[in-house]
Formats: sequence, C-alpha cells, structure tokens
Amino acid sequence: MKIIADSAIPFLRGILEPWAEVEYLPGTQIAPDRVRDADALIVRTRTRCD
Repeated sequence: MKIIADSAIPFLRGILEPWAEVEYLPGTQIAPDRVRDADALIVRTRTRCD
C-alpha cells in the first residue's frame, strides 16, 4: 500500500510505516501526478484537493 501524506501533519511519522510505504510531501508539492498511484492521501485542511 502506498500513502502520500502532508509532511506538516504532526506526530504522523513512523505510525503508518509498519503497514505501508509512506511518502511525506509539503502540501504545496502534492499534485495529481504525485498521487496518481497512491492508495491513500492524508492532507491537512489547508491543502487544496481539486
């Protein structure tokens, strides 16, 4: 399983890694081409998801 997560979410690092491949990105770098093959997306309320 591949998860893309906003790197600004506190206390998230290390929690999901035993079960999934997690890529942490700044919210400004989360774009359709980066998340196309992801199974899950974890973002903050500030991140636009169009």
